[in-house]
Amino acid sequence: MKNLTAEINFEINKYIDELLSDKTKTFTQVKNELAQERFLHGIGFESIILEELQNRVTERALDRKISD
Repeated sequence: MKNLTAEINFEINKYIDELLSDKTKTFTQVKNELAQERFLHGIGFESIILEELQNRVTERALDRKISD
């Protein structure tokens, strides 16, 4: 189970890096797209995952001092 969790976290972090390295979008655009996806999924597992992804994107951006 630890390996699975580590692999999931690795993939999430890789995806976040891809989102934040997209030079065609601002940080606000990335956050808004995630918020829109979360809204579309309403209540449920997908919404919880998207909320966590949104939080991690914000944390990573703050760590890297990324802003618009």
